[in-house]
Parts: sequence; C-alpha cells; structure tokens
Amino acid sequence: MQALLDIGDIPAVADIEPLIEGHEHEEYFTSVYNMAANAPSFQLSWDQAIERPQAEPMLEAIENVFLGNIDAEGFMQANEDAAS
Repeated sequence: MQALLDIGDIPAVADIEPLIEGHEHEEYFTSVYNMAANAPSFQLSWDQAIERPQAEPMLEAIENVFLGNIDAEGFMQANEDAAS
C-alpha cells in the first residue's frame, strides 16, 4: 500500500489511515479516502484497474462502438489485441 501512496494513489481499501497519517499529502489523501469510505456505495471503474497501455485501446474501442465505427466483434478483437 505504501508504494501506491508514494506515487499519489489512494487505494480503496479499509484501514489505511495509519499509512496516510504523517504523509506529506495527508490532508488530500484523507479527504479522498473519506469520500470512498463514507460513500453509501463504491465502484472502481474497470479502466482504472488496468494499466494505461491496455486501458487506452479499450476506451478507444468503446468510443468506436458508440460512433458506429466497429461492431461487437471489432470491440472484442480490440480488447484481445490490447491484452496481448
């Protein structure tokens, strides 16, 4: 968890307050953490859970589906290509 905090990520996990305390960005981290901790529900978006080199082609594929540039098969192929 510390490595994530060190690069500015605030993990959506319980009981990280001890790691936040005393951090140079404690006020900001606490604010963000409390928003997630006190929310009635929380959902991490899939595109935030994968590395950027995979996420960008997937997001572009979604855009192209909505623009009518590719169909479902094209979307699946774009995702498979991004994952490899």
